[in-house]
Amino acid sequence: MLEKPRALLQASFDPFVAKTYAEYTDTCFLKIKIVSGRHLADIDSGLISPVVELSISGLETDNTKVRTTEVESNGLNPAFGEEYEFQVTMPEMACLGIIAYNVDMFGDPAPIGQRFISIGTKMNPGLRTGFRSVQLRNKFGFPLELASILLYIEVRYGTLDTDRQSKLEKMRHLCLERDKLVEAVVANARQGKSNPADQRILSDLNTQIAGIERTMESDL
Repeated sequence: MLEKPRALLQASFDPFVAKTYAEYTDTCFLKIKIVSGRHLADIDSGLISPVVELSISGLETDNTKVRTTEVESNGLNPAFGEEYEFQVTMPEMACLGIIAYNVDMFGDPAPIGQRFISIGTKMNPGLRTGFRSVQLRNKFGFPLELASILLYIEVRYGTLDTDRQSKLEKMRHLCLERDKLVEAVVANARQGKSNPADQRILSDLNTQIAGIERTMESDL
């Protein structure tokens, strides 16, 4: 039997606003270094150029992805040495995804293997600090023999800075609005159309985003 997270039992719970559930959970602060890979073989294409993607999947405010640079023509023992940090506001509802891709000559990534691990709470963690050799699985969930990613993980639980998180959520919302508007402007341009109002709105959105970024930098 799985216990329902305490935050979900609150009438004020809003998955898009972290301050409505911050007091009922411990925020997880992750620092993950992708050290290297091993035997990232692709039977169909032979020699490969791998990249590794880390993702956090959970509440909307926690969802994020990062990807390493490509290691050309070395799937046997590629070294990445790249480090990333994540803040997970509700770790009991989130998982860490590790996906290895092969980048072909056209720059298109094709998945080689993947693994998803529950992050868990402070009392019942799914991740622990230390070196971890993570065996990859294929798209059907079966282990890929020898294929693995070596990670160094630092896990820390603490209290969420709700003011900073509110600014991050606002900036994320503004960025989504901006991206949708840019898509609309590009689509109109392809049809030979132009709307001066869109340019003014886009400029205003960029100004708001830049203002939030400056405020967050001054808070550090």
